[in-house]
Amino acid sequence: MARRSSAGAKVGLVLVGLLVVGWFVAGRWAGYAWAHVKAQAFPRDVALLAYFPDSAPFVAVVDPHLTDKASVGAEARARLERMRADVLEASGIDLVRDVDKIVVGQDLVVVRARYDAKELGDVLTARKYTLGEHAGLAYFVRPGDDALALAGDGLLVYGSEGAIKKAADANASGKTLLADASFVAALDEAGWRHALLARAVVDDRPASLREAILSSGSLKALTFSVDTRGGVLDLTLSLEAPTQGAAEELQRMLEAARKKLADEGKGIEADIARGAVVTLDGAKPRVHVRLHVPVAQLEAEIREVEETKAAPEIAWLALFLSGLAGAPAAVPH
Repeated sequence: MARRSSAGAKVGLVLVGLLVVGWFVAGRWAGYAWAHVKAQAFPRDVALLAYFPDSAPFVAVVDPHLTDKASVGAEARARLERMRADVLEASGIDLVRDVDKIVVGQDLVVVRARYDAKELGDVLTARKYTLGEHAGLAYFVRPGDDALALAGDGLLVYGSEGAIKKAADANASGKTLLADASFVAALDEAGWRHALLARAVVDDRPASLREAILSSGSLKALTFSVDTRGGVLDLTLSLEAPTQGAAEELQRMLEAARKKLADEGKGIEADIARGAVVTLDGAKPRVHVRLHVPVAQLEAEIREVEETKAAPEIAWLALFLSGLAGAPAAVPH
């Protein structure tokens, strides 16, 4: 039998190696492509709520697949690219290629991502994280710093060790936002097909007798969504009042404020007010506000705020809106 040449064997090994690498890379990008299609057709992902305690005051769901890159300002893009590079170096996870959804809470972040558990564990171990466990949830922690749980089914749970333990307890007991039917229903009603979808509960108690009699009362909850298209952010807010009378009063107040700002305001605030629409919900005690915000004007406003060094938190909020992830949300403590 003729012996194969060593050169031929080397060529064969190189080809096999290229095929393996190509399969790996194609697999990662194929996963991204499928997730992109899924975000368009089936964006609902309530499993992301399974680690937030039912007492969580708010969550914001960011979907990178539904973000129009033209609507992310240049400054926000630069910051996001730096963040992407830092996270990739620290964890091996690419925020663009590997992450499908991010849910940000008060002190917790839950991510739907594609990752290799062993590879990620090795990276964290090399960075001096140690393995811990609480209520059945395994996590990596660096004491006094932060923690990351590999929750399975493509979920990562990030926060301080205390926040991770609370998330594990909530998940084990079933007392989570996932089990809160009204919370999930509000997100479903707003629809999951948004670049950003958020809900905050201010007061979950039923209307009091005084609120019913006086048609007054504080805001109960709000649901907030952002859609991006061609350099414009479309924002929709649904504000929930305790009674229909209170909702009608809220609508009158907001419409009066909108008209005053449109007539007397200046710059981007006046432009946004002129294009805003404030409507009363016909079926529930709610008021809907729709805004259209040009990203270029928003960035100009950010620069003006930063140059004057005034109210830096406002600049961060504006940057978050223009980039949908520009501000460092949930910093562990």
